[in-house]
Amino acid sequence: MKSRFSKCTQQSKIRQIIMFIGNMQKIKMGSKKFELLDFQSKHKPPQLKKSIQKIMKELKLLYKLYIFNIYQKNLQFMKQYAKCVLYKLNNYLKKIKQQLKYFLKLGGQKQNSRSF
Repeated sequence: MKSRFSKCTQQSKIRQIIMFIGNMQKIKMGSKKFELLDFQSKHKPPQLKKSIQKIMKELKLLYKLYIFNIYQKNLQFMKQYAKCVLYKLNNYLKKIKQQLKYFLKLGGQKQNSRSF
């Protein structure tokens, strides 16, 4: 039972990532206000920009490999690759959370120092 459940959750995670990529591409084309795609923003620290860029590269690569392997019907490779990508993405997201917390603390300190 557990193996079936884990396979289902992995497949749903893969689908979510692919839908996320598709939505990101639509948003990128449709509206320029989406902040994650604005890597030139001066309001984000450089490490956060790099982390977001790494995530976008991984997602785009996963999307290309997914489409290629769908045509090749090589689903076993996709499952293994998707596990690796999900692990990397989790690590990137953890780093982004840490950087955002740090950045927000710095921002709060700067605002307080200006008010004095």
